Amino acid sequence: MNTYGDKKDLVSHLLEYAREKPFDPMKCAKYFYAQKLDEKIYRFNDEELNRIIDEVSGMDAGDEFFIAQEEIISMLIGYLEGMSKG
Repeated sequence: MNTYGDKKDLVSHLLEYAREKPFDPMKCAKYFYAQKLDEKIYRFNDEELNRIIDEVSGMDAGDEFFIAQEEIISMLIGYLEGMSKG
């Protein structure tokens, strides 16, 4: 892991999850957190990706940390677009 392709695959997978699953903030937060652990996101050494994953996975901390489904999708699309430019 640690390649551009691995990172793109992971973000694409998270985007697919966010788009296609019925939105439940608690389940979404747990899923993103599990992916962070399973995929060992820290090895990418990517602050923006870590921030996105942390924000989404932190939704289970309370209503004040809620992020709308559309916003999650927008963050992931923006991240992918930034990857393709960079």
